[in-house]
Amino acid sequence: MEGIRRRRDVLWPMVTDAIEKFNEAMEIGDGPSIHRNFGIMQSKADRMIALDEDITSRITEGTTSMTNEEMNEELKDIEMAHSCVIDVRIQYDLYIQSTEQKFGRLRWDRAKIRRSFTNIGKKIDAVLTVGGELMDGDLDELTSLFQLLTVRNDELVGKDSDYLEILELDEAKEKELNAEQDKVDEYNLKLLKYKTVDVPYLDDDRSEIRSSSSDSKKCKYKLPILQLKNLVVI
Repeated sequence: MEGIRRRRDVLWPMVTDAIEKFNEAMEIGDGPSIHRNFGIMQSKADRMIALDEDITSRITEGTTSMTNEEMNEELKDIEMAHSCVIDVRIQYDLYIQSTEQKFGRLRWDRAKIRRSFTNIGKKIDAVLTVGGELMDGDLDELTSLFQLLTVRNDELVGKDSDYLEILELDEAKEKELNAEQDKVDEYNLKLLKYKTVDVPYLDDDRSEIRSSSSDSKKCKYKLPILQLKNLVVI
């Protein structure tokens, strides 16, 4: 009995140390530290609880030399320790649920923005591939579409950054991080595609797109320049 209690007394400080570090990590939202210290606590607590069950069984059976007061005190200590462990387990479960909910919201919001981004790109392509000369209204539409595409890009950059940050804090596997970054790069490349486009020549009086060659059928028309600094690069 004394040997069991000594082993338990060695484990309990390890459990409390992990709990303290876990709580500190929760306060600052340090994902890797949260997971690491919860794992340490779980490992030590499982061993401690096994010893506590043995002690409790001996006390219940009356096979110890402890006085009633000592047995009651021992049972109170065990109950307090188990309560601390259960509280941390509840906190961790809530943290996991919160993280999963945040992931879900980000994925949903980002998917909507990506669909909008893709649809705007298709509209730009449609205007440019109609064939023939573009009218003033077509150029105005292109400018408006490109400005809207820039807005969607800014929104997408924010969602991508938040998503990647959560993955990194939760120590996501390298394969998952790489797959996510590949998707981010895919949209960056789509954006670069529209940075400069060739627009069919309209007339000699439109100075914004006048060609230096009198017989030229096309000239390069620069749509609003993107703020490339906003692209997500890891």
